[in-house]
Amino acid sequence: MDRLSEELLDHIVSYVLAPQINNRPIGHADILCVSKVSRQLHRISQPHLYRAINLKGMSFGETPGQIMKLLGTRPQLRHHIKSVNLHVHYPDAVSELTLWLSQLPNLRTIGLQLNWTQLPDLTPFLKLPGITTLRMSGVQFQNTEFTEDFVMDVINDTITTLDISVADPEDPWENCNDIVVFAQTFTNLQHLSLHSSDEGESRCVLNAPAFRCLVHSFRVALQTTLRKLSYRYNDATHGLDHYGFEDISNRYDARRTLKESQLEHLTIETECLLRPASKGPKSLRINPSCLPATLRTLYLRHHVSHDRLESDRENLMYSEEAQYLAQILSIVGHKSRFPNMIKVTLAVFLPIRFGEVASRVMKKHTRHVQVPLDVVFV
Repeated sequence: MDRLSEELLDHIVSYVLAPQINNRPIGHADILCVSKVSRQLHRISQPHLYRAINLKGMSFGETPGQIMKLLGTRPQLRHHIKSVNLHVHYPDAVSELTLWLSQLPNLRTIGLQLNWTQLPDLTPFLKLPGITTLRMSGVQFQNTEFTEDFVMDVINDTITTLDISVADPEDPWENCNDIVVFAQTFTNLQHLSLHSSDEGESRCVLNAPAFRCLVHSFRVALQTTLRKLSYRYNDATHGLDHYGFEDISNRYDARRTLKESQLEHLTIETECLLRPASKGPKSLRINPSCLPATLRTLYLRHHVSHDRLESDRENLMYSEEAQYLAQILSIVGHKSRFPNMIKVTLAVFLPIRFGEVASRVMKKHTRHVQVPLDVVFV
C-alpha cells in the first residue's frame, strides 16, 4: 500500500467511505481506524474525519468549546468541515454559534435540532454565506397574529435544499401564518422535504389539509424554482380527526399550484390529490389535472380503505377501491401526459384479503401503462 500514489489512495478512501457504497453510514470510528494505519492514510483521512461535525446539547451560554479549541490550534482543519449538526436548546446561543460557523469557509450544510418555536431567531443562520442545505428538526409552526415584531429581515438565495421535520403545531394548520413568512425568505429553493417529527407527543399528523396549507405557504417557490417536493403523509384516519378549520384549507388550490409548477420529482400520497370538500367516489375526485407535465419521477403512496372494502365485500373486483386503483394507474400511465417521465413507483398499502384483487387490477391496467412502473404491495 505504501507504494501507491497519494492520489490513488485518496481515490480509494473516498470510494470506500462513500455512503452509497455501504449499507450503513460510515461513522467517525471507522474513519479513525483507517487514519491509524499509516501517516499517509492519516493525512488522507483527515478531510473525511472532519467533514461532518455533530454537536449535541447546545444550551444557554454554551459554545462548542473543544472543537473551537482544536480549530484554534489547527486552523487548517476548518477547511475540511462541510456539514455541522447542532442541537440547540435556547435561542440565546444562536449569535455565538453563527459567529463560529461563519469561520468555516467550506461549510455547506447545517442541521438544526430545535427546542423553541420562534422562527425569526433562525435569521442569523439564514444570513450565513455559502450554505446550500438546511435541515431542521422539531420545527413547531404557530399563529403570530398577536406576536409583536414578527419579522424575518433576510432574503436567502443560496439555500437550495430545505428539509423540515415538523413537530405538532401550537395552533391549527390554517392559523399558522409564520410558515408563509418563513417560506418567503427562500428565493432559490429547489428541493423541499416535509415530514413529521416522531418524538412521542411532538409527533405531527401530516394530512391532506396540512398539505394544502404548506403548499399554499411555499407556492412562490413552487411557481418558480422548486424542482423536487417530498411530503410524507402519515394520517391513519385520513382527516377524520383533523384539528383545524378545513373549510379554510379547502380554499387553498394546492392541486392547481402543483399543476402549474415545474416539479420534476414528487413524493406524495393519493389523499393529497383529491378534490377537497367534494363527495362521491374517490375515483371521480382525482384526475390528471393535479400533476405537472414536467414530472420525471413520481413516488405515489396509496392506502386502501378497510371501511370501503366492508361495504363492497360481495364483489371486491368492482368495489370503489378497485376502481380507485384503476383510475390511479390511468392517471400516471400515459406518456402523453408526462413526456419526461422516467419512473413511477406506486406503493399500495392494503389488507391481505384485497391482495388478489389488487393484483388482478394491476395485471389488467398495467398493459396500457406507457411509462416505467414499479408497484409495491405493503
